[in-house]
Amino acid sequence: MLTGIKKKGWEISSARKLSESKPALFGVFEEEKRSSLKPGDWAKLKMKFFLGNSTTSAYIWVQVEKRTEKAYQGKINFAKSLTPYITKLGNVIDFTPEHIIQIVEAERSV
Repeated sequence: MLTGIKKKGWEISSARKLSESKPALFGVFEEEKRSSLKPGDWAKLKMKFFLGNSTTSAYIWVQVEKRTEKAYQGKINFAKSLTPYITKLGNVIDFTPEHIIQIVEAERSV
């Protein structure tokens, strides 16, 4: 499991900061929506990797498995490019509403 918000070699980018710096690309940060995900929902995150003297980033999709009062835990289900720090799909990562760039709600039975 990949735990913690910041880990040696990588971190999850702040969606709030991305939204403030490039609102046309990342949209408006909707705190309430990002704070109300349920298990089964999908969240898009931007990971930043520090490789020696260089930095690279990748967008990943995680499916929420669990939520606490202030954070989520989700399974990585799609990433355009995986790095040595996230070696395979299915790894579990902790994140907060601050990190969520985009949301896709799971279909729920009525």
